[in-house]
Amino acid sequence: MATTLPDTPENIGETWTNPETGVDYEWDGERWKVVTLSADIDDIAFLSQSQKFTGNNIFEGNNKFKLKDSTTNPLIIESSSGSAQILQVKGYVNDSDLNNRRDVFHVDGKGDAVALRDLEAGRNVIIPSIPEENNHGTNKFYTDAQDTILHGMVDVIVGRKVYAKYQLQKDDRAIRTGKFKLLLMAQHDSEITQANDWEDVNYIYFSYDDYDGNRRALTEFKVGDQLSIESQNGAATFIINQVKVNNLDSFFGVTRISFVGDPTEDDVYQMVAGDEGRITAEQVGEIVLNRFNEVDAVRNTYGKIFKGDQQYDPTKTLAPGFISWSGGSDMYISRTDGRNFSWCSNTNATFTLDSKQYFTIYSETSSGEIGAMHMRGTFNTFFSDSKHVKLGGVEKLQGSNILYTNKWFIVNLGGFM
Repeated sequence: MATTLPDTPENIGETWTNPETGVDYEWDGERWKVVTLSADIDDIAFLSQSQKFTGNNIFEGNNKFKLKDSTTNPLIIESSSGSAQILQVKGYVNDSDLNNRRDVFHVDGKGDAVALRDLEAGRNVIIPSIPEENNHGTNKFYTDAQDTILHGMVDVIVGRKVYAKYQLQKDDRAIRTGKFKLLLMAQHDSEITQANDWEDVNYIYFSYDDYDGNRRALTEFKVGDQLSIESQNGAATFIINQVKVNNLDSFFGVTRISFVGDPTEDDVYQMVAGDEGRITAEQVGEIVLNRFNEVDAVRNTYGKIFKGDQQYDPTKTLAPGFISWSGGSDMYISRTDGRNFSWCSNTNATFTLDSKQYFTIYSETSSGEIGAMHMRGTFNTFFSDSKHVKLGGVEKLQGSNILYTNKWFIVNLGGFM
């Protein structure tokens, strides 16, 4: 039923009540407007654009935050510092007491989200940079690192050995130290040229010195051996079909078997080759050291973090995350680094390496980055048991003669120097 409006009032401010709805109206000189009653709005959570909530405000009841229909105005919660929590949810964990609410979920200023429900039972999942507890989930770079470690273990089992690391050189100049070239010779052609893709390669040429500065003769390679070139972004596997190309021990003709990704100049590749028969202790030692370095390649870091300890007694167990060197021929490193990553297995044997292995120790900066070089040297034996890892035959090449107690250092064995 349509509502009949009253006659136009003579005076502004006259009122009229709709008999159908009971709503009061007031005449403003042009039209009837709904009468807005004054009310106490102290308990209503409404702010104008220029106002702010201050103090410890509590919202009770069925509250809901709703954004306007705009993609340019998100709900923003800011933290006062990087370590302060910016969002916390409290609930009742195994307790119905209203006064015993606990933090069950929070987000800190760095963006890390942590679910803490029933933490003692270990049923929640936390995803840190490196998992350390049973209830920690794993992220991609950690699983990539573990995959690299497993790859090295498989190399030992199937009789492959990690020979060296190299970087790709993509130019027509003479090969430089620590580099390798991918080459091709087209059918019915006599000229060897640069190959830009794995699938085009039929020759591989290595420099005599690898990426770590070690001389690699490569004379033990023979026709029929499998040769792989691998990095975190790409890899290819070949069969050697010719040795001593152009009468060079490090120049091989190859047949490609498989590949993934693209060859790039920025990556550091490990070159792995097949080897018949039992691998030697020296080769096992090199694989253990590659486990130290190759995980770093996946994690895009340049070594592992340890704290100095001048008072270490080698007859006792070196605490996790420590390194000790008194200036003599032996250096001791804990089998677990300062971030609780176990990088070395228990071998209970001394490996004499076939060539001196380089190491570099850097001073760690306050932000965890590499600072100035502290010392650089070489070692030629490697030993690991349940107490420590021992580098033997240590010779300092440059830098300090001491690792200061309780100072943090970044240690690199062999690579990225």
